[in-house]
Amino acid sequence: MIAQHVDILDQPDRLGSSFLGSLGFHVLLILSLLFYGVLFRHKVEQWGSPTGGGMGAVVVNPVARIPLPARQSPANPALQSASRRTGAGCYPDPGTQRAEAHARILHAQQVSRAAAGPAQPAL
Repeated sequence: MIAQHVDILDQPDRLGSSFLGSLGFHVLLILSLLFYGVLFRHKVEQWGSPTGGGMGAVVVNPVARIPLPARQSPANPALQSASRRTGAGCYPDPGTQRAEAHARILHAQQVSRAAAGPAQPAL
């Protein structure tokens, strides 16, 4: 014969002792706070002047808008010179760089051919 499975969740939990323990703890906590307040009521820590500073009330005028400074920062000369050299921004377009390099190479070849003189006719 096979023993039946015993489910421990079928049994009711006894909460009476836990409830009484929690209730006792909270009552003890409240009583200790009240006792502390009664015992140390004459020892007050003074923050600031005992006379209150003597300024009295301060009038505050509401305004519709608060002027804020502009979000623009001063111009950076290093960025300005870089944008003048490349045309737009700090980082030039890689395609433009390749085209400029190719143009420089062609120009250098043309200058070297012109310096060598006219081509000799083949015989």
